[in-house]
Amino acid sequence: MRLLRLLYTTPLRIRSVFRRDRVDQDLEDELRDHLERQIDANVARGMSREEARYAALRAFGGVDQRKEECRDMRHVNLVDHGIQDLRFAFRQFLKHRGFACTAVAVLSLGIAGSAAIFGFVDSALIKPLPYRDPSRLVTIFSARPDLAHGQTRGAVSYLDFIDWRSRNRAFESIAAYDVRAGFTLTMPSGSEPVSGLRVTSGFFRTLGVTPALGREFLADEEGRSALPAVMLSYRAWQSRFAGSRDILGRTITLQSPWLAGAEPHVVIGVLPPDFHFALADQADFWATIRGSQPCWDVRGCRSLQTVARLGPDVSMRLATAEMTSIIEQLRAEYPEHHRNPEIGKLVPLHDVVLGNVRPMLLMFLGGAALLLVIACMNVISLLLARSESRTQEIAVRHALGASSARLVLQFATEGFLLAAIAAAVGLLLASWGMQFL
Repeated sequence: MRLLRLLYTTPLRIRSVFRRDRVDQDLEDELRDHLERQIDANVARGMSREEARYAALRAFGGVDQRKEECRDMRHVNLVDHGIQDLRFAFRQFLKHRGFACTAVAVLSLGIAGSAAIFGFVDSALIKPLPYRDPSRLVTIFSARPDLAHGQTRGAVSYLDFIDWRSRNRAFESIAAYDVRAGFTLTMPSGSEPVSGLRVTSGFFRTLGVTPALGREFLADEEGRSALPAVMLSYRAWQSRFAGSRDILGRTITLQSPWLAGAEPHVVIGVLPPDFHFALADQADFWATIRGSQPCWDVRGCRSLQTVARLGPDVSMRLATAEMTSIIEQLRAEYPEHHRNPEIGKLVPLHDVVLGNVRPMLLMFLGGAALLLVIACMNVISLLLARSESRTQEIAVRHALGASSARLVLQFATEGFLLAAIAAAVGLLLASWGMQFL
């Protein structure tokens, strides 16, 4: 029976919410018909028409009260009151635009600043790096034992790197990039400096990045006699070559500042649109370490920094011990280039990207929370100050029969509407702020 009653009353309650005017009109017609019947009955008892009407109204107990009782029987008062409170709140905000705009501006700025900083801190501290299995990525360098503790980055020469790569067994792959960035791009319209990096052939494979178009560098595209090849960032592909899919195989002329002469490089691939390497400036052109360059032929010239991927089931301690052993072997073989004793050190790539900004980011996060609290307290102060000017309105509504709970619900609805508008504006501003950060 209860289920049948629910199936019967649910459509009626939905109709009462979404077709309220029609339901109220039906109720008013029914009550009017009932009142007219009572008036006719009183007239039949010998009363005049006017006396019969007053007698029917007294017996009825008030039409508006009976309407409210019938509405209460629908059990949709909460929805009705919510709709009424929202309409009233909109009218109040339109009437007092200065207060509404001030409150929305204060709260939206607090939400925007807090959300933007939290999003930035979340991307830096919480979210993993945008590479495959980023927890296995590390940077490797040699350091003096007395300085290794506080050191998070270090450089290696190209010749030492080749030995590291060939002798290690703890890493799935090791790659490196030259810290001396930049190229000169020669086009029919002239020459201009562009951002770029020279990397070893396994660089993108080590990071776990798959090109959006084409392929990555092969092993024979690195070294003194390798043919010049280049990969483009997605941004450069779109802005300089209009996203043309026939870019593969085309040649572009690039020159490194420390290499003599410009060379035509064959475009072999395009990187994904979301790829970014945080340890170097935004690079649009990626070429391999190739050709003859004095620094790359000297073990004492340390111009490369490394990125390595730990092998399966290989711990940081084991990999560090192996790298220290390799460094000692090279020191014994080339003492003139490795005069000081050094040990191998591994640092997770995530920590290298953050560097020493972790405490600053945590401080920003605390400041963002405090900013939001201050904004909320300011808006609460504005609402309390405004409530003092509404004492007459509250007294009139009490006199008309509004309960304290009903008034509290009205003020809560106004606060909710104010917070919703401020949240929408604040999140829009926060999205712009996070993109900027």
